[in-house]
Amino acid sequence: MTEMAYRRLACPAKFCMSDIERYSGIGCPKIHLRLYNKVMRAHGIDDAQLVAFFPMSLSGAAQRWFASVEPSRLRTWEDVAHEFLTQFAFSADIDVSRRELEATR
Repeated sequence: MTEMAYRRLACPAKFCMSDIERYSGIGCPKIHLRLYNKVMRAHGIDDAQLVAFFPMSLSGAAQRWFASVEPSRLRTWEDVAHEFLTQFAFSADIDVSRRELEATR
């Protein structure tokens, strides 16, 4: 990576990744994407930085999944969002079903 590319990807001085709860693969992936996008944009992060920093917003199974995706499929923020939602769309359904089942006790 060139020095210019590295500087473009540098985080703003007051930025803290802890502003975003890490997504582990459980819960609604749409909510995670919206929150991640909103917080990052508020810090002045551009699309290239959204892509580069996204793995830091993941943990566990979600982080392992991201590491396994062919980089050519993750060139733009739209690519990342599409792949992420495709992979974890079932998680939102499972989370709702679990809550519904627990409510019937």
